[in-house]
Amino acid sequence: MLPEPIGIDDVARLLGRSPDWLRRHLGELTRRHGFPRPLLPTGRMVWHPMAVEAWRLRHAPAELLRELADELRMTMPAVEHSRDELLARLDDMP
Repeated sequence: MLPEPIGIDDVARLLGRSPDWLRRHLGELTRRHGFPRPLLPTGRMVWHPMAVEAWRLRHAPAELLRELADELRMTMPAVEHSRDELLARLDDMP
């Protein structure tokens, strides 16, 4: 299942900006900084959340990336355990 698109209010919040700021600077962000374009060329401005998050990570300060890596290292054992449980259940299915 694909994640739901996110609107301009959510994208602006992720960027720490206002929706008005994002509307005014979207052209520059896409041309000069590789920010993802909205999914639809007209109408409601929505983005794929993973595209926005990938862009944020590419442009994140090194300190934030280190914090995210530390968090990931701490959560990976739980993720791997859940994956193993799910695979075991699938193996038990007829």
